[in-house]
Amino acid sequence: MTSTSDALARPVTVRARIVQAARERLISHGYGRLTMDELAAELGVSKKTLYRHFASKEALARQVIMDLGQEVRTHADRILDNSRLSFAQKLQDFITGMVQRLTQMSPRLLQDLQRFAPELHELILSMRRRNIPDIFGRLLAEGIEAHVADDQT
Repeated sequence: MTSTSDALARPVTVRARIVQAARERLISHGYGRLTMDELAAELGVSKKTLYRHFASKEALARQVIMDLGQEVRTHADRILDNSRLSFAQKLQDFITGMVQRLTQMSPRLLQDLQRFAPELHELILSMRRRNIPDIFGRLLAEGIEAHVADDQT
């Protein structure tokens, strides 16, 4: 079993550094202005290194989007599975986390993806269509259950 300090001491992989830098550039500059040349220069690696990890700019952006989607799901699951939180606390924590993530996905970024990478734009829409009903359905079911329990006491 590894401790938290062991996990923190592990070096960040080249792939993880690439994804993080691409995420920051994607959010700040948009898809159209994300270039592999500039990303390689920022990271101090060759373009060959980038392409060793990702076949294309689209593949790299896809990984960024998938990671963001996984963060949303993990965040929601962690909140919903926490039996120590009341329904109101769960709802507040979930909304706070969503606002933080949604501010990263600005309308400008979504328009940029729609224009330059429609498959990635569709991926985001698909993730939303799948996750929103599931997460809010779970929240609503828990809220109803909490309300019924309150009425019975």
